[in-house]
Amino acid sequence: LTGNLDQIKQTKELPKPFLLKDIIKAKIVLPGRFKGEVLAVSKQRLISIPDCIKPVGKEVKVRILKTKYGTFKGEIVN
Repeated sequence: LTGNLDQIKQTKELPKPFLLKDIIKAKIVLPGRFKGEVLAVSKQRLISIPDCIKPVGKEVKVRILKTKYGTFKGEIVN
C-alpha cells in the first residue's frame, strides 16, 4: 500500500431507499455471478435475486430480504 493515507476522508452513508420486507417493482438487467442469480434495478440501486429463472429485461415484484452496507438481497414475489 502506497500513498498518503491522511487524504482518506470518511463520507456520509448513502440513504437506503428500501426497508426490510418492502415489496417493490424492479427490472432484471443482467445475470449474477452465481448460477440462478440475477441482478435487478429499482430507484437507481442494484438488488441481488438468487434462485431466479426470469429473463433479462423482465419487470418483477421483489421482497427485500436483506439490506446491509448499501447492498440489497431480495426474492421474487408472485
